[in-house]
Amino acid sequence: MLFLTRSHVNTTHTLTCSYIQYIYI
Repeated sequence: MLFLTRSHVNTTHTLTCSYIQYIYI
């Protein structure tokens, strides 16, 4: 359960970073 939660947070973080980079490019 903890691993799944951590994985989900990591995925969300990656998507957020990609979104921010897309905005600033």
